[in-house]
Amino acid sequence: MIETAFTKIREELSFLRESGQKEYAHKVDDAFGNFRRIADLMGISMERVLLVYALKHMDGIIAWYEGHKSQRENVSGRINDLIVYLVLLYAMQVTAYKSSRKDVANLLDDLLDEAEAYIASYSRPEHHLSPFQEVNISMQKFARGNIDPSSIRDTIAEALALRLEVMDDE
Repeated sequence: MIETAFTKIREELSFLRESGQKEYAHKVDDAFGNFRRIADLMGISMERVLLVYALKHMDGIIAWYEGHKSQRENVSGRINDLIVYLVLLYAMQVTAYKSSRKDVANLLDDLLDEAEAYIASYSRPEHHLSPFQEVNISMQKFARGNIDPSSIRDTIAEALALRLEVMDDE
C-alpha cells in the first residue's frame, strides 16, 4: 500500500514540477527564472521570493489543520507545492543558482528516494512531533534565514510523511 502511495505522490510531484517549470521559468535552461525575475524586481534574494511562495502554501496547510476545510486548493495540492518549493530551495543552496530543468528533475527524484527510505525505516516515538509540527517549525526557521541543505532534506521527508497522512484522510 505505501509503495503505491509513494508512486502516486512521485507522479504528482513530477507533473507539478514540470508544469510549473513551463509556466513560471520561461527559459528551458533556468529552473529559477521566476524567482530570479521577481527577486530582481523586488531587490530581495531568490530564496526570499521562494519562501514567500512556499509560506503561502504553509499558511493554507496550517488553516486546514486548524479546521478550515473549505479552501480553493485541497491540502494535498498545497503539500505537493510545498515539497516542490523545498526541492527548489535545496537546489538553490547546492548548485550556486545554476540549475537546468533536468538538474531539478533529477534532484527531485534523488530527494524523494532519500525521503522514502527515511520514512520506510523510521518509527516515530509517541512523544515525537507530528510531521505537520516538524514542517511548520522548519518553515519558520527558513523564514528567519536559518537555511541549510540538510535541514531542507529533513523537511522534505517530513512533508512527504505529512502528504502520506493526508492521503489517508482523503
